[in-house]
Amino acid sequence: MTSYDPGTVQGMTQIDASVWHVDSFRGEVAAYVVNTATGVCSCPHFTKRLAGTGQACKHMVAVAQAETFNRLMEKAKAATTEALESLLPIYEQRGRLDIALAIRAEMFDRQGS
Repeated sequence: MTSYDPGTVQGMTQIDASVWHVDSFRGEVAAYVVNTATGVCSCPHFTKRLAGTGQACKHMVAVAQAETFNRLMEKAKAATTEALESLLPIYEQRGRLDIALAIRAEMFDRQGS
C-alpha cells in the first residue's frame, strides 16, 4: 500500500482581490476556485469534508501563503535600497526567510532596472 501524496502547488492565478484559481497539486487536469472573502474552496476535500469546520484545505493554505508573500513584496517595493540592504542581514539572522526572500527579490529587480 502506497502512502498518500498530497502533491505540491502546480500553479495559481489571482482572478480578483479575493478569488484565485489553484491548479491540482497532483498534476490532475483540474483547477479549484478559492474565495478568500468567503473562506471557501471548490475542491472535493473542502466541499465534502471541511466545509463548515473552520479548517482550510491545502489550496486555501497555498493562497494564504501567496497573499502573505505578495504583502511582503509590496513592503519591500516601498522601502529604499539602503533600508533593504540594512534589513536583509537582520531578517536572515532571525530566520525570517520569507521576508529575506522578498527583500532579495526586490533588490534583484532593482539591479535589472
